[in-house]
Amino acid sequence: MKRIVLAAAAALAVGCAVGQASAGEYSQRLEQCLVGHIGGDDDKVMAAWIFSLMAHSPMVSANVNITAAQQETYDRNMAKLYDRLLFNDCHKEVVETAKHEGMDAVSGSFSVIGRSAMAGLMRDKSVATSMAGFMKYMDLSKFVQLSAEAETTLHPKH
Repeated sequence: MKRIVLAAAAALAVGCAVGQASAGEYSQRLEQCLVGHIGGDDDKVMAAWIFSLMAHSPMVSANVNITAAQQETYDRNMAKLYDRLLFNDCHKEVVETAKHEGMDAVSGSFSVIGRSAMAGLMRDKSVATSMAGFMKYMDLSKFVQLSAEAETTLHPKH
């Protein structure tokens, strides 16, 4: 069971960057259930947990300080969310997906809530503004060239 939860957690963590290949009938139902039961502060819980995981990477850890107490809070909140989704809200769908498509399909289905959390972050106006910050350092004239080559109009968002 621990392997299942870890696999689902990993799928959630990478779900924002990697889409799932075509899902089967049961995993599609599980994804619909998961999305249908995410609400309130769930996106905030997932986003904070994902951020805390990334903060441990040597690529960014020098810029961020997540204390052990903060990490424990993020982990506890995420565990509570997973408990609710796996064992209550979407229990039937988890069992059916595992039976018919396997545990990889169950864990893969959890990437949909990772994408949901990231979409919530991206909708935030301050995040969108910060994300566009790098555009001022790009050579935007190259978009004109790219547009001509593609025979379409490309618009960098800024």
